[in-house]
Amino acid sequence: MYLAAGIIGYRNHSLKIIRFLLKEKKISKIFVYCYKSTIYQKKLLQNKNKKIIYVNKLDDLKKSKLFFITSPSVTHTYYIKKLLFFKRPIFCEKPGFSSLSQYHFLRKLKNINKKRIYFNYNLLHSKLFELVKKETENDRLINISVNSCIGISFLKKFKNNWRFTSNNGLERIAGNLGVHHVNFSISLLGNLKRYCIAESAIANNKKKIDTASINLNFSNKSTANFFLSYAAPMTDRIEFYFSNKIIFYENGSIYEIGPRNIFDKCGLFKRPKKKLIHKFVINLSEDSLFASIKFFIKTVIENKNFKIAYFNNALATGKLFLKSV
Repeated sequence: MYLAAGIIGYRNHSLKIIRFLLKEKKISKIFVYCYKSTIYQKKLLQNKNKKIIYVNKLDDLKKSKLFFITSPSVTHTYYIKKLLFFKRPIFCEKPGFSSLSQYHFLRKLKNINKKRIYFNYNLLHSKLFELVKKETENDRLINISVNSCIGISFLKKFKNNWRFTSNNGLERIAGNLGVHHVNFSISLLGNLKRYCIAESAIANNKKKIDTASINLNFSNKSTANFFLSYAAPMTDRIEFYFSNKIIFYENGSIYEIGPRNIFDKCGLFKRPKKKLIHKFVINLSEDSLFASIKFFIKTVIENKNFKIAYFNNALATGKLFLKSV
Protein backbone atom coordinates (compact mmCIF):
# COMPACT_ATOMS: atom_id res chain seq x y z
CA MET A 1 0.00 0.00 0.00
CA TYR A 2 1.42 3.37 -1.06
CA LEU A 3 0.24 6.68 0.35
CA ALA A 4 0.47 10.34 -0.61
CA ALA A 5 1.27 12.59 2.33
CA GLY A 6 0.39 16.25 2.77
CA ILE A 7 2.54 18.41 5.05
CA ILE A 8 1.94 21.94 6.30
CA GLY A 9 5.37 23.47 6.89
CA TYR A 10 8.51 23.56 4.79
CA ARG A 11 11.52 24.48 6.93
CA ASN A 12 13.39 23.65 10.17
CA HIS A 13 11.50 20.81 11.92
CA SER A 14 9.22 20.37 8.89
CA LEU A 15 12.23 19.81 6.67
CA LYS A 16 13.46 17.09 9.00
CA ILE A 17 10.13 15.26 8.63
CA ILE A 18 10.08 15.77 4.84
CA ARG A 19 13.55 14.21 4.57
CA PHE A 20 12.37 11.23 6.58
CA LEU A 21 9.24 10.80 4.43
CA LEU A 22 11.40 10.84 1.29
CA LYS A 23 13.12 7.69 2.59
CA GLU A 24 9.87 6.02 3.61
CA LYS A 25 8.95 3.43 0.96
CA LYS A 26 5.25 3.52 1.82
CA ILE A 27 5.01 7.23 0.94
CA SER A 28 4.61 7.73 -2.81
CA LYS A 29 4.30 11.54 -2.96
CA ILE A 30 4.68 14.46 -0.58
CA PHE A 31 2.47 17.53 -1.07
CA VAL A 32 4.14 20.45 0.73
CA TYR A 33 1.89 23.42 1.50
CA CYS A 34 3.47 26.90 1.40
CA TYR A 35 1.01 29.60 2.47
CA LYS A 36 3.18 32.46 1.16
CA SER A 37 3.05 32.85 -2.63
CA THR A 38 6.63 34.12 -2.76
CA ILE A 39 7.93 31.04 -0.93
CA TYR A 40 5.77 28.79 -3.08
CA GLN A 41 7.19 30.24 -6.31
CA LYS A 42 10.72 29.98 -4.98
CA LYS A 43 10.25 26.35 -3.95
CA LEU A 44 8.82 25.48 -7.38
CA LEU A 45 11.94 26.79 -9.07
CA GLN A 46 14.30 25.08 -6.62
CA ASN A 47 12.58 21.69 -6.49
CA LYS A 48 14.42 18.84 -8.19
CA ASN A 49 12.76 15.94 -6.40
CA LYS A 50 9.86 14.33 -8.30
CA LYS A 51 8.45 12.88 -5.08
CA ILE A 52 7.81 16.40 -3.70
CA ILE A 53 4.96 18.58 -5.01
CA TYR A 54 4.70 22.13 -3.66
CA VAL A 55 1.20 23.61 -3.40
CA ASN A 56 -0.16 27.03 -2.45
CA LYS A 57 -3.79 26.14 -1.68
CA LEU A 58 -5.00 23.92 1.16
CA ASP A 59 -7.51 22.31 -1.21
CA ASP A 60 -4.55 20.99 -3.22
CA LEU A 61 -3.75 18.70 -0.28
CA LYS A 62 -6.95 16.68 -0.81
CA LYS A 63 -5.07 14.03 -2.81
CA SER A 64 -3.17 13.15 0.36
CA LYS A 65 -4.21 10.11 2.41
CA LEU A 66 -2.63 11.45 5.60
CA PHE A 67 -1.53 14.85 6.87
CA PHE A 68 1.32 16.32 8.89
CA ILE A 69 0.95 19.67 10.67
CA THR A 70 4.43 20.98 11.49
CA SER A 71 3.80 24.72 11.27
CA PRO A 72 4.18 27.14 14.24
CA SER A 73 2.09 26.08 17.25
CA VAL A 74 -0.22 29.12 17.05
CA THR A 75 -1.52 27.76 13.70
CA HIS A 76 -2.10 24.13 14.75
CA THR A 77 -5.78 24.36 15.68
CA TYR A 78 -6.55 26.48 12.60
CA TYR A 79 -5.14 23.80 10.29
CA ILE A 80 -6.78 20.98 12.25
CA LYS A 81 -10.15 22.66 11.60
CA LYS A 82 -9.39 22.87 7.88
CA LEU A 83 -8.00 19.34 7.47
CA LEU A 84 -10.77 17.59 9.41
CA PHE A 85 -12.98 18.46 6.44
CA PHE A 86 -11.06 15.85 4.38
CA LYS A 87 -11.72 13.10 7.01
CA ARG A 88 -8.12 11.81 6.87
CA PRO A 89 -5.65 10.96 9.67
CA ILE A 90 -3.71 13.95 11.03
CA PHE A 91 -0.24 13.90 12.60
CA CYS A 92 0.04 17.20 14.48
CA GLU A 93 3.20 18.30 16.25
CA LYS A 94 2.80 19.18 19.90
CA PRO A 95 1.04 20.97 21.46
CA GLY A 96 -1.85 21.23 18.97
CA PHE A 97 -3.18 24.46 20.50
CA SER A 98 -1.86 27.70 21.96
CA SER A 99 -4.83 29.19 23.85
CA LEU A 100 -7.62 28.05 26.14
CA SER A 101 -10.22 28.77 23.45
CA GLN A 102 -8.37 26.45 21.05
CA TYR A 103 -8.06 23.87 23.83
CA HIS A 104 -11.85 23.92 24.39
CA PHE A 105 -12.50 23.61 20.64
CA LEU A 106 -10.41 20.43 20.51
CA ARG A 107 -11.90 19.09 23.75
CA LYS A 108 -15.40 19.39 22.30
CA LEU A 109 -14.63 17.54 19.06
CA LYS A 110 -16.65 14.42 18.35
CA ASN A 111 -14.88 11.18 19.23
CA ILE A 112 -14.67 10.15 15.57
CA ASN A 113 -12.57 13.25 14.91
CA LYS A 114 -10.45 12.80 18.04
CA LYS A 115 -9.56 9.32 16.81
CA ARG A 116 -8.25 10.80 13.53
CA ILE A 117 -5.75 13.09 15.26
CA TYR A 118 -2.37 12.06 16.62
CA PHE A 119 -0.50 14.71 18.62
CA ASN A 120 3.19 14.00 18.43
CA TYR A 121 4.69 13.63 21.87
CA ASN A 122 7.30 11.48 20.23
CA LEU A 123 9.12 10.26 23.37
CA LEU A 124 6.20 7.87 23.85
CA HIS A 125 7.56 5.81 20.97
CA SER A 126 11.19 5.90 22.01
CA LYS A 127 13.37 3.00 23.09
CA LEU A 128 13.68 4.77 26.44
CA PHE A 129 9.91 4.74 27.03
CA GLU A 130 9.75 1.10 25.94
CA LEU A 131 12.40 0.05 28.49
CA VAL A 132 10.93 2.11 31.33
CA LYS A 133 7.36 1.00 30.63
CA LYS A 134 8.45 -2.63 30.67
CA GLU A 135 10.24 -2.14 34.00
CA THR A 136 7.06 -0.69 35.57
CA GLU A 137 5.49 -4.13 35.12
CA ASN A 138 8.00 -5.56 37.63
CA ASP A 139 9.01 -2.67 39.84
CA ARG A 140 7.51 0.55 41.18
CA LEU A 141 8.51 3.80 39.48
CA ILE A 142 9.02 6.32 42.30
CA ASN A 143 10.43 9.40 40.60
CA ILE A 144 11.31 10.86 37.20
CA SER A 145 14.03 13.50 37.13
CA VAL A 146 15.03 15.58 34.09
CA ASN A 147 17.85 18.08 33.56
CA SER A 148 17.72 19.76 30.15
CA CYS A 149 19.89 22.82 29.52
CA ILE A 150 21.46 24.74 26.65
CA GLY A 151 23.11 28.12 27.23
CA ILE A 152 21.58 30.23 24.46
CA SER A 153 20.43 32.96 26.87
CA PHE A 154 23.87 34.59 26.74
CA LEU A 155 24.12 34.68 22.93
CA LYS A 156 23.36 38.03 21.24
CA LYS A 157 21.60 36.41 18.27
CA PHE A 158 18.93 35.06 20.65
CA LYS A 159 18.36 38.42 22.38
CA ASN A 160 14.87 38.94 20.91
CA ASN A 161 14.09 35.32 20.11
CA TRP A 162 10.48 34.13 20.59
CA ARG A 163 11.67 31.69 23.27
CA PHE A 164 12.23 34.70 25.54
CA THR A 165 9.72 37.28 24.26
CA SER A 166 6.56 35.13 24.12
CA ASN A 167 3.85 35.50 26.75
CA ASN A 168 2.52 32.04 25.92
CA GLY A 169 3.34 29.38 28.51
CA LEU A 170 3.70 26.74 25.79
CA GLU A 171 6.39 28.76 23.99
CA ARG A 172 8.46 29.85 26.99
CA ILE A 173 11.12 27.53 28.36
CA ALA A 174 8.85 25.47 30.63
CA GLY A 175 6.50 24.57 27.79
CA ASN A 176 9.04 24.43 24.99
CA LEU A 177 11.54 22.13 26.74
CA GLY A 178 9.33 20.52 29.36
CA VAL A 179 6.12 19.59 27.55
CA HIS A 180 7.42 16.27 26.14
CA HIS A 181 8.70 15.21 29.57
CA VAL A 182 5.46 16.12 31.31
CA ASN A 183 3.46 14.10 28.78
CA PHE A 184 5.91 11.23 29.20
CA SER A 185 5.45 11.34 32.99
CA ILE A 186 1.64 11.47 32.85
CA SER A 187 1.64 8.49 30.47
CA LEU A 188 3.78 6.48 32.90
CA LEU A 189 2.45 7.60 36.29
CA GLY A 190 -1.23 8.29 35.61
CA ASN A 191 -3.46 10.80 37.38
CA LEU A 192 -1.77 14.10 38.24
CA LYS A 193 -2.71 15.39 41.71
CA ARG A 194 -0.68 18.62 42.02
CA TYR A 195 1.85 20.55 39.95
CA CYS A 196 4.01 23.64 40.24
CA ILE A 197 5.80 25.55 37.46
CA ALA A 198 8.32 28.21 38.54
CA GLU A 199 10.14 30.45 36.04
CA SER A 200 13.02 32.87 36.51
CA ALA A 201 15.45 35.15 34.68
CA ILE A 202 19.06 34.12 35.30
CA ALA A 203 20.81 36.10 32.57
CA ASN A 204 21.20 39.90 32.83
CA ASN A 205 17.81 40.83 31.35
CA LYS A 206 15.16 40.60 34.11
CA LYS A 207 12.36 40.34 31.55
CA LYS A 208 14.02 37.44 29.79
CA ILE A 209 12.64 34.22 31.31
CA ASP A 210 15.32 31.59 30.66
CA THR A 211 15.06 29.03 33.48
CA ALA A 212 12.24 26.92 34.90
CA SER A 213 11.54 24.12 37.33
CA ILE A 214 8.51 21.85 37.15
CA ASN A 215 7.31 19.61 39.97
CA LEU A 216 4.56 17.02 39.56
CA ASN A 217 2.82 14.97 42.25
CA PHE A 218 0.72 11.98 41.20
CA SER A 219 -2.16 10.20 42.92
CA ASN A 220 -0.05 7.06 43.30
CA LYS A 221 2.40 9.13 45.43
CA SER A 222 5.11 9.11 42.75
CA THR A 223 6.75 12.39 41.73
CA ALA A 224 8.51 14.02 38.79
CA ASN A 225 10.78 17.05 38.74
CA PHE A 226 12.41 18.89 35.85
CA PHE A 227 15.13 21.54 35.74
CA LEU A 228 15.19 23.40 32.42
CA SER A 229 17.49 26.26 31.52
CA TYR A 230 18.79 28.36 28.63
CA ALA A 231 21.35 29.81 31.06
CA ALA A 232 23.38 26.72 32.02
CA PRO A 233 25.91 24.43 30.29
CA MET A 234 24.41 21.97 27.83
CA THR A 235 23.10 18.81 29.43
CA ASP A 236 20.35 16.31 28.63
CA ARG A 237 19.79 13.72 31.34
CA ILE A 238 16.63 11.79 32.21
CA GLU A 239 16.51 9.55 35.29
CA PHE A 240 13.90 7.00 36.36
CA TYR A 241 14.10 5.90 39.99
CA PHE A 242 12.53 2.51 40.64
CA SER A 243 12.45 0.74 43.99
CA ASN A 244 15.17 -1.70 42.91
CA LYS A 245 17.09 0.12 40.17
CA ILE A 246 17.72 3.37 38.32
CA ILE A 247 17.39 3.70 34.54
CA PHE A 248 18.82 6.86 33.01
CA TYR A 249 19.54 8.45 29.64
CA GLU A 250 22.62 10.59 29.01
CA ASN A 251 24.80 11.47 26.00
CA GLY A 252 22.96 9.23 23.55
CA SER A 253 22.93 6.11 25.75
CA ILE A 254 20.64 4.39 28.26
CA TYR A 255 22.13 2.94 31.43
CA GLU A 256 20.93 0.87 34.35
CA ILE A 257 22.14 1.02 37.97
CA GLY A 258 21.04 -1.74 40.34
CA PRO A 259 19.95 -3.77 42.16
CA ARG A 260 19.34 -1.82 45.36
CA ASN A 261 20.72 -4.27 47.91
CA ILE A 262 24.45 -4.21 47.20
CA PHE A 263 26.67 -4.25 50.31
CA ASP A 264 30.38 -4.02 51.07
CA LYS A 265 32.33 -6.31 53.40
CA CYS A 266 31.14 -4.31 56.40
CA GLY A 267 27.51 -4.77 55.47
CA LEU A 268 27.10 -1.15 54.38
CA PHE A 269 25.27 -0.09 51.23
CA LYS A 270 27.50 0.62 48.26
CA ARG A 271 26.73 2.05 44.84
CA PRO A 272 25.62 -0.63 42.34
CA LYS A 273 27.51 -0.90 39.05
CA LYS A 274 26.42 1.04 35.97
CA LYS A 275 25.46 -1.07 32.96
CA LEU A 276 24.96 0.12 29.36
CA ILE A 277 21.67 -1.26 28.03
CA HIS A 278 21.18 0.74 24.80
CA LYS A 279 23.17 3.15 22.62
CA PHE A 280 21.42 5.31 20.02
CA VAL A 281 22.81 5.54 16.50
CA ILE A 282 21.31 9.04 16.37
CA ASN A 283 20.15 11.13 19.33
CA LEU A 284 17.09 10.26 21.43
CA SER A 285 15.01 13.14 20.04
CA GLU A 286 15.41 12.23 16.36
CA ASP A 287 15.27 8.48 16.99
CA SER A 288 11.97 8.84 18.83
CA LEU A 289 10.63 11.31 16.24
CA PHE A 290 11.18 8.83 13.41
CA ALA A 291 9.69 6.02 15.51
CA SER A 292 6.63 8.21 16.11
CA ILE A 293 6.19 8.89 12.38
CA LYS A 294 6.52 5.16 11.64
CA PHE A 295 3.85 4.44 14.27
CA PHE A 296 1.53 7.00 12.65
CA ILE A 297 2.01 5.61 9.12
CA LYS A 298 1.64 2.00 10.31
CA THR A 299 -1.64 2.86 12.09
CA VAL A 300 -2.98 4.50 8.91
CA ILE A 301 -1.95 1.57 6.69
CA GLU A 302 -3.65 -0.86 9.08
CA ASN A 303 -6.79 1.30 8.86
CA LYS A 304 -6.93 1.76 12.62
CA ASN A 305 -7.98 4.74 14.73
CA PHE A 306 -5.77 6.44 17.30
CA LYS A 307 -6.57 5.94 20.96
CA ILE A 308 -8.55 8.74 22.55
CA ALA A 309 -6.22 8.36 25.56
CA TYR A 310 -3.39 9.80 23.42
CA PHE A 311 -5.63 12.74 22.51
CA ASN A 312 -6.76 13.39 26.10
CA ASN A 313 -3.22 13.17 27.53
CA ALA A 314 -2.01 15.64 24.90
CA LEU A 315 -4.71 18.16 25.83
CA ALA A 316 -4.13 17.69 29.56
CA THR A 317 -0.39 18.23 29.10
CA GLY A 318 -0.68 21.45 27.10
CA LYS A 319 -3.33 22.92 29.38
CA LEU A 320 -0.92 22.84 32.36
CA PHE A 321 1.34 25.38 30.66
CA LEU A 322 -1.50 27.67 29.65
CA LYS A 323 -2.76 27.75 33.23
CA SER A 324 0.72 28.71 34.38
CA VAL A 325 0.66 32.03 32.46
